[in-house]
Amino acid sequence: MVDQSPVLKRRVQQQGETPVWQMTYRGRSGDKRKFKPLSAEKTQSGPRPHRALTDEVHE
Repeated sequence: MVDQSPVLKRRVQQQGETPVWQMTYRGRSGDKRKFKPLSAEKTQSGPRPHRALTDEVHE
């Protein structure tokens, strides 16, 4: 989505290549915000974020 939108491309920085593993941007107040995948690869239970944007949930 970021690659296809000129507005998003100017505001969002992507880290990593094939796959992109994190995206960051500056909020309106100037604070740094990020989108990053969260998983429970090494433990039974993963982190418990306050808020999450998900595209798939595996149980």
